[in-house]
Amino acid sequence: PLSSIALKFGSESFFWMAIFGLTTLAAMSPGNVMKSLLGGCIGLALSTVGLDPADGMPRFTFDVYDLVQGLDMVILMTSLFSFSQMLLLLESRDGYIAELVRRPGAFLTALRGVWGAKKLLTVMSGIGCFIGGLPGAGGSVASIITYNEAKRWDKNPDRFGTGVLEGVAVPEAANNACVGGSLVPLMALGIPGSASAAILMGGLLSQGLTPGPQLLEHNADVAYTFISSLIFVNIVMVIVGYVLVKVCSRILDVPKLVIIPTVITLSILGAYSLRNSMFDVLVLLITGGFSYLFLKARISPAAIALGVVLGPIIEESLSTTIMRSYSSSLMQLLIFSPMSMLFIVLCAISLLLPVWLSRRKGHASGQSSWKFSSRNFRDYGFLATLVCTLTGVFFIGQSLELGGVARIFPLVVFTLIVLLGIIVCIQELGKKTAVSEEKPQYFTVLVYFLFSMLSYVLIEPLGFYTAMFTCMLVMLVYGMLFVQHRKINAGSLARTVILAFGITFVEYACFAWLLRVPTPTGLWV
Repeated sequence: PLSSIALKFGSESFFWMAIFGLTTLAAMSPGNVMKSLLGGCIGLALSTVGLDPADGMPRFTFDVYDLVQGLDMVILMTSLFSFSQMLLLLESRDGYIAELVRRPGAFLTALRGVWGAKKLLTVMSGIGCFIGGLPGAGGSVASIITYNEAKRWDKNPDRFGTGVLEGVAVPEAANNACVGGSLVPLMALGIPGSASAAILMGGLLSQGLTPGPQLLEHNADVAYTFISSLIFVNIVMVIVGYVLVKVCSRILDVPKLVIIPTVITLSILGAYSLRNSMFDVLVLLITGGFSYLFLKARISPAAIALGVVLGPIIEESLSTTIMRSYSSSLMQLLIFSPMSMLFIVLCAISLLLPVWLSRRKGHASGQSSWKFSSRNFRDYGFLATLVCTLTGVFFIGQSLELGGVARIFPLVVFTLIVLLGIIVCIQELGKKTAVSEEKPQYFTVLVYFLFSMLSYVLIEPLGFYTAMFTCMLVMLVYGMLFVQHRKINAGSLARTVILAFGITFVEYACFAWLLRVPTPTGLWV
């Protein structure tokens, strides 16, 4: 049944399915739907950099050759959820990320919690399996959509994001189910549902096995081996997870001033190892800095990430649909086809329901209406949104200079950024400004960001790992002196040098010896 449904999905269906995924942003921040949608559009805008999928023409590269290949999704995810989060962590005065509370029988408690949420997990696993069967969607889309839907229909959605079991289990269940779902079109139709399924397809073809109906007919034992192996793998994952969780949880015992430089250097190493490009490292640092600024403006990084993931799917599907419309009606394909009409209705419900629930909750709690305050002109949220809006206006002009189909998607995206930016600016001018008694450590954040940029500058002359060691050591010493306000003597300085060297050596062993990642050498390694 899943394969027959997947076969009915044309380009217009993928377009509206991805749009439906974007509309789930409304559930991410029920109190400010427009700001979540603005974040999604920013992610869509980032996905337009590089070659146009229809004509193959470069867009928004500004004569920078490295931008022709676009902004790598992994690097953007690292900047959104790793580098920027380390900068945000510097604002806290706590010495550790969180308190590690060891509870006996925690594993059995977690199992009981999973069993108690079996209905929710079953439904979300079904959604993940279905999304996995759609070519091009993938586990990241399934995880984000199911998380948002679970949050939307929960009686207390505010608890999501605080570490509740449902918030952790739902996206992982959907992600795991997505793997099995991606094998459905591969085994039934010979169409891979994901990148891993495409690799598996290549392996089968190299062995003389053709995925599709003939495989099920002539080599049923191979097909059922894959099915049974999925059951075995999931059982093994529980055992491996049980063993590793005790080890991984000990990271909470490590001071945050050690974790922050370690994660920053690992992020830089990971960004470089993708394509052995120093430009990717620069993209990581710049987008990570902007991601931190978006966080301070309360623009969700998850919303931006969803836009980055769905952007290529939306544009490629839209371009294909427009090209197909040359032999038929575009309106008939994009609006009036059965699957399109179904997703349009779902999109409308997904957008309007959170707005209605938010207004209903506001009336019930007696929240005050919008009231203009001139002080909000100096508010960071207003200023950041205003800059986004003006940037959207600039790129509208850049989009108009493009030709053919290449201009359509960017023009729509940047127009939406301008419209949503205006709405959010108006909302920011009328909000109540909360006075914070604790001043965030903005100067410390700036210093650590500059240290990260310094490591990028030192990579070529000193060598990659020497620059990482220098960055690590400088951050550790600065943290001891100016964050913890500790005095450094010869003994503590020696321990800090040994710690920085030890962490850098482990990184060197993993990336240079095990993964064989070539890096610039400079004066040293």
